[in-house]
Amino acid sequence: MSYTFHVTHNQTKQLVTVKCLSDLYEEIVNVFGISDFKLQSYVEQFSDWVDFDTLQEAPTTGKLKVIIKDVEQLQHIEQENSFTSTIPESDTVELKEELPSTSSSEDTRSWPMIYKVPELPAHIFSEIRSVEEGVTAHIGEKLRRRIVAIIFEDMVKYTLYPMPYQYQEVCQSLIAEYPILRDRFSNTGCYFTTWVKMLRTKFTNWRRQFTNNSYREVMKRKNGHVRSNKSVVVNEDCSKKRKTDANMTQPDDFGTNILVDQLQKEPSKREPCEETIRDRLKRTYEFRRNFKGTAKDLLETYQPLKSSKWILEEMEQVSGINMKKLHADEFKKIKAKIKWEGQVNDAILEMKNSWILFLPAVFQEKIRSFFVFDENVHWPYPLVTVAPSSTLVHIDGTEICVEGDLITAFATLIASYWVFDVVIPPQCCKTMAFVCGYILNLSGVKIPLPVLRIINSL
Repeated sequence: MSYTFHVTHNQTKQLVTVKCLSDLYEEIVNVFGISDFKLQSYVEQFSDWVDFDTLQEAPTTGKLKVIIKDVEQLQHIEQENSFTSTIPESDTVELKEELPSTSSSEDTRSWPMIYKVPELPAHIFSEIRSVEEGVTAHIGEKLRRRIVAIIFEDMVKYTLYPMPYQYQEVCQSLIAEYPILRDRFSNTGCYFTTWVKMLRTKFTNWRRQFTNNSYREVMKRKNGHVRSNKSVVVNEDCSKKRKTDANMTQPDDFGTNILVDQLQKEPSKREPCEETIRDRLKRTYEFRRNFKGTAKDLLETYQPLKSSKWILEEMEQVSGINMKKLHADEFKKIKAKIKWEGQVNDAILEMKNSWILFLPAVFQEKIRSFFVFDENVHWPYPLVTVAPSSTLVHIDGTEICVEGDLITAFATLIASYWVFDVVIPPQCCKTMAFVCGYILNLSGVKIPLPVLRIINSL
C-alpha cells in the first residue's frame, strides 16, 4: 500500500508518494532539500491548516504544507522602524506566513566576520562523498538545488538582500569546506560561478513574494534596483574585423612578391614540396596578418590556405594552439551528451566521428550554423558541407579541401575564425566558447554560464 500527498513548500508544489508513513519526513527532505521543518495538514471541515507533531496524527492522503521551524512569520513594518517609507500604508498587504522575519534594521542578525556554511545533512554528505570516491560521476543538478536551499535558509537569517561580497564569501566557504563542489573549469580563477548564480536566483525568486510591500520597495531603493541589458558573450579576439586601414598595403616589395608567386604555383605542381610551402608561409606571415581585403581575396593570393592542413598550421602560428587537441579524449567526453537526430542520412552517420555533427544541439544551437548536408544553403560565416563522398569547408564562397575526418573539418571551421579574422555570430557563441575556451584553452574566451553548467556535468 502507498500513500500520496500534495505537498507545498513556498512556491513549490510536489506530489510525494511513500510506501510507509514513517518514510514521509525523509522523502520530503529528499524532494525539497530542506531540514528542521514541521508539517501541517489541510482539514476540509474547518477549511484551515492544522499542525501535527507525530506520524500517528498524520492523514493517509490529502494536502500538506511544509513550515520551516527557524524561519518565523514576517511582521508588518511598524512606523517606529529605523527607516521610514514614502509608500502609502494602503499599498501594503499581509504577507505569507512562510516568509522570514525582518527586524527594523533589515536583518535579525549582523553578518558574521567569517561566514561558515551550515552543516549539511547526512544524506547529502554521503552523496558528496560518493562523488569524491568516484562512485558517482559528478554533482547532479538535484543535489546542487538541495545544497543551495540549505545555504539559503541560513542566509535569510541575516539578510534578504545579500551584497555581492556576501555571495562570494558564502560560496568561497562552501568550496573550502567541500572542494569537490567547485566548478570543473574556470579561465578567470573563480571556481564557484555557478553557485553564486544559483543563490542569486534563489533570493530573486523568494523576494517576488513581497508584492506591493513597503519593506520591499524601500530595500529596492536602498540596493539600487537597476536592470542591465543582456549582451551576447563573444570572445574579444573573435570579434575583431579585418583591418582595412589606409596605411596597410598589399605586399609590394620585390622579394615578397616572389614569395607570394611561389606560393601560388607550388600547390599546382605534381608533387608539391611541403617544406617550401611552410617556409614561404612563415616568411609572408606578417603580410597576411595586415592583408587588406576579404577572406576570398586572401585565399586567392595565398593558394595553400585552400587546404585544411595549412589553415590548421596557420592557426597554430596565430594563437599558439595545436588543433590536434580536438582529437583528445577530453573532447570526446561530450559524446555522452549527444542526442542523435533522425534527419541525417544513414550514410553520413556511418562516417568516422559523425557524432561531432550534433555537438551544437547540446548547447541548444542550430546544427545548420556549423554543418549542412546540401550545397544550397548560404551562410556568411565558415560552414562545413558534409556528404558521404566528400567534406568541404566553405569560407566566403571559397571551398577548402579537408584532409581528414569530420573532426578535422570542424577544427578547420574553428581555425578559420582566427586565421581570417571572422566575427563569431551570436548563433554559434556557446559551442565556440566550449571548444575554444574549455577544450583549446584559448586566452580571452569567456565561458557563458549555461556552457559552464554542462562542463560541470561531464
